Amino acid sequence: MGFIDWDFQLDGLLMDARDLAFARTYFAEKLGRFDPDWLASPSGYAGGLWRSSAVPVACQLIDLAVTLKHLAPQITQRSEPILGDYPLTV
Repeated sequence: MGFIDWDFQLDGLLMDARDLAFARTYFAEKLGRFDPDWLASPSGYAGGLWRSSAVPVACQLIDLAVTLKHLAPQITQRSEPILGDYPLTV
């Protein structure tokens, strides 16, 4: 189990089920396109976050998805060589 399928209780928090659904979809689409094997077997620091059942970690991942969504359109020609291969910005 992991971020995609844990039943996080977000009642009373600033983030809600819609935010969770957005982040799950965002990461599944971006990571699924870039590295589908990672989704099946998450590794590294991000893998630890992905496998966590802690609500604060889920909130961090939601926040990260929202941040990346807002940053991605701001990639310029100058920054593209640096960020162009970054999977969550395409």
